[in-house]
Amino acid sequence: MSSQFVTWNAIEDDHPGRALAKKSYGLVATGNKEEWLKLFTDDAVVMDPVGPSFFDPEGKGHHGKEGIANFWDTAIAMVKKFHFTVNDSFANGNNCANVATFTTTLEDGTTIDT
Repeated sequence: MSSQFVTWNAIEDDHPGRALAKKSYGLVATGNKEEWLKLFTDDAVVMDPVGPSFFDPEGKGHHGKEGIANFWDTAIAMVKKFHFTVNDSFANGNNCANVATFTTTLEDGTTIDT
């Protein structure tokens, strides 16, 4: 599955974790915060990135919908354009970890690969 927002070079199957990741990428790329937040349970934790960062100095993650909404406002809302390149994907049980490059373009035209 590839789209204008996602290049998917990893395994293709119907694992629910992969399907959810793909949906998440699309919602982020189109700026759809409210639908994106609906993907998370009330007790969800987003760790992006894992460990301490500019967005999460203590590295404890963003907890609950309020914390995840704040993460959107701090880390996602400032990005003008996203493209996700997924090169590998590991799914098991209700989990999925993707090895990917996130290409972001900021309002001033700066492009960052993470």
